[in-house]
Amino acid sequence: YSDQRKALAGADFVVVAFQIGGYEPCTVTDFEVPKKYGLRQTIADTLGVGGIMRGLRTVPHLWKICEDMLAVCPEAIMLQYVNPMAINTWAIAEKYPTIKRVGLCHSVQGTAMELAHDLDLPYDEIRYRSAGINHMAFYLKFEHRQPDGSYRDLYP
Repeated sequence: YSDQRKALAGADFVVVAFQIGGYEPCTVTDFEVPKKYGLRQTIADTLGVGGIMRGLRTVPHLWKICEDMLAVCPEAIMLQYVNPMAINTWAIAEKYPTIKRVGLCHSVQGTAMELAHDLDLPYDEIRYRSAGINHMAFYLKFEHRQPDGSYRDLYP
């Protein structure tokens, strides 16, 4: 779709994942500006001055998605993956409190894939449950499907 509102019409879930400005100049600038003033960052897309700059670029676009959701799919749940995840999800909650939303981080799925690889198991045979907050999630269950359809606990 080239029309966001048409793409959202009747949606039950809205998965949001984008970056405004791309890697250069934006991500590089998010590191360089704080560094110029003596603030070194290890990551600039979620925290500190760089995270604030990214949030200022990103929030207006998220708000536009929210406006369209309210118009054409007001009951949909937004799965918000855009960094800075916490800043963005907070901004949505403040301006559009009726939008059903959850801020998520892809690190849970990525880590599950890495663990499956480390265990030499096919990822599509893994089942897990996690809980936590951004970048501090924990697996409550991590299981491997057996040939009989049952699941074996992979925790030591």
